[in-house]
Amino acid sequence: MNAINNQTDKIQTIQAEATALIVEQLQEFETTGQAPAWLQPWDENGGLAWPCNLDGTPYSGINVIQLLAIQKKRGYPRSTWGTYKAYQDKGGQVLKGEKSGSIFFYKSLVKEAKDENGNPVPAPLDDAGQPLDSLQRQIRILKFYSVFNLAQTDLEQAPAPVPSENFAGLAAAIRAAGVDVRHGTDKAYHDRQADFIRMPNLEQFHSEAAYWASLAHECIHWTGSPARLAREKGKAFGDEAYAMEELVAELGAVMLLAQFGIKPQFQSTAYLASWIKALQADHRLIFRVAAQAQKAASFFTPH
Repeated sequence: MNAINNQTDKIQTIQAEATALIVEQLQEFETTGQAPAWLQPWDENGGLAWPCNLDGTPYSGINVIQLLAIQKKRGYPRSTWGTYKAYQDKGGQVLKGEKSGSIFFYKSLVKEAKDENGNPVPAPLDDAGQPLDSLQRQIRILKFYSVFNLAQTDLEQAPAPVPSENFAGLAAAIRAAGVDVRHGTDKAYHDRQADFIRMPNLEQFHSEAAYWASLAHECIHWTGSPARLAREKGKAFGDEAYAMEELVAELGAVMLLAQFGIKPQFQSTAYLASWIKALQADHRLIFRVAAQAQKAASFFTPH
């Protein structure tokens, strides 16, 4: 039991540290106007700075935000990460004295169902009076790994290629998801009641990338309707749930656009103060928001 408690305490400490770093970067954003790397994941050479492991597999959810936040804070030039053992398996070594970062994942366990007194629940009987399989329930436990950036090792890696902007691919994914997009307005928004997205025409944007970034943001809102992912959206500007839905939309748009090599355009500056206040009050909130954003972006994942 002590080992479980110690593990829980460790995870809560890491969650609090991760949230503190994210809040710190949002506060810098308020002051300087420069968006955090996890909202603008592009390196100085124009490459997509998306966190990947040593085999090139991209991270998702909270791990994207966490690793990009650490990368920005420590000034690492690349977004490749790995465990101590993973570097050794590649013939490399983590440099002495380097501090690790953390990635998170959920492990599912199946446990036998028990009553309120902790006793196993008897298996139900079939029509012949024979016991069926015992009742079980699946629980998810949050775990973490320690990882290091490539810059903290003696390995080298070639520069990341500059991604090509696949506007056609994103357009096809949006169509395949069944989004109703209507043009002819000065503002972009998702109409909750009628369940369609209204967009200005493409030529009204300063670039094609800006158009698709705006549409991606509204598409993430679209996924939250009761008929799809059923997120709580809040009712009015200033409402905490409303502000959190905007953060889901920002992060989800970043995740969606990254699939197609398109640069995001940050759109929700008005909510910064609300985000900071909410995240400071609950260090687990960003984990829930990131999970919702990833789920929304995955709604459009090409297959």
